Amino acid sequence: LAHTDGLTGLLNHRTFMDKLDETFKLLDRDEYKHFSLLMIDIDHFKNINDSYGHPVGDVALKKVADIIKDKARNVDFVARYGGEEFAIGMIGGKKEDAREMAERIREAVKNTAIIAGRITINCKVSIGVATVDKDVKDVRKKEDLIRQADDALYCAKNAGRDKVFLYDGKKRAPLSSS
Repeated sequence: LAHTDGLTGLLNHRTFMDKLDETFKLLDRDEYKHFSLLMIDIDHFKNINDSYGHPVGDVALKKVADIIKDKARNVDFVARYGGEEFAIGMIGGKKEDAREMAERIREAVKNTAIIAGRITINCKVSIGVATVDKDVKDVRKKEDLIRQADDALYCAKNAGRDKVFLYDGKKRAPLSSS
């Protein structure tokens, strides 16, 4: 239980960070050529809690977590990063693979009715993606990758939400894929 989030059953933040450390060690040894990080945030989640209460918010968190876990590959590691934010570590994930996964998650969340008792809601997510490519040495440590994925996530939110943005190497200027 110490490794998972009690509500969603996903990895907790600390365990996710430990797995990132392990992955970066493998990247240093050239065991992986690519690794992608997806940062996923439920759009306007505060409005759900404020309008319907925290029990409905919890149902929404669980359902979104289930969708994310379902769309991730078996080799990936998925976590509740904090609050209404999730993260996926894609081992061997090239930028295009990560973009495709992010789009599948975004579409699935958007198209899923979440039922909590008599209440039915729809959620949307914004997703930021950053990739380590061993041929491009712009990521030297996990903090760099987290910052890049976070920058891309904030660009997705600032562009109107319900979007996927890929970090393209320029500060706060990632590429949109939707």
